Amino acid sequence: MNSFYWMYRSASALLLQQSENFTRATDFIPQPEASHLDISCSEIEAISTQADRVARYGILVQVITYYEVYLTGVLSDVVSTRWPGNRQVTIKFRPSDLPNGELSSYLKAASVASEVTSVIDESYSKRLARISNLLTSCGFPEPQQTADRKMLVAAACEIRNCVVHNGGKVDQRTSDALQSIFPTVAIGAQFELDEARLWKLLAAVRDDARAIDFAIRKQASDKRVSRSAKKKRASARRKAENFVQMRARRGTTSTDAV
Repeated sequence: MNSFYWMYRSASALLLQQSENFTRATDFIPQPEASHLDISCSEIEAISTQADRVARYGILVQVITYYEVYLTGVLSDVVSTRWPGNRQVTIKFRPSDLPNGELSSYLKAASVASEVTSVIDESYSKRLARISNLLTSCGFPEPQQTADRKMLVAAACEIRNCVVHNGGKVDQRTSDALQSIFPTVAIGAQFELDEARLWKLLAAVRDDARAIDFAIRKQASDKRVSRSAKKKRASARRKAENFVQMRARRGTTSTDAV
């Protein structure tokens, strides 16, 4: 996405540069692309700012989509393998969905999906806390977070919601959620997602995903180290026992010879 964005920005810069020497875009843009942008050069400059904003909107929406897909996958794995399952879960299903056999497997899968969905669908300001609670209840360490990162991740998700459901136009919900971080947001205005804001938000989402991944992988790594150390201790113990037994056998053989 980073390569896409800068390729787009480079193409946009060249487009604006060349438009100063021509009347219409079709005068210098090669076909077949030109047929889809048959506008005057004065229009190119007019729509460039809007096009830049839409490109940044698209990147943010895509990143949050990837982020939520990652969360769904990793939490499903955690819950299906480690969840103690001592909390009540509400499951919705049609009687026709019930299998003829292996009902317990079906119910387990439905329970896992229901629990993970309830976490993913949680309000953005509370979702990270739900994720931490879920991981710790499954025996994993709590992901390393900061208050600023939590706010930025929640803000990125709120902006994504605003773009997808409201075309990027700030409504009351968006204003309430973002006012403390972006005090210039105004209801009815287009949310200005400039480059500085975009990179800051994406960095927070990236670091949050890394923190969750590290919390899960760290325990697995610690267990591997512990198992390796245990094996080494057992091996050393066996060697010591074998050495003692060998000395004992040698002593018996020497006595028999006398």
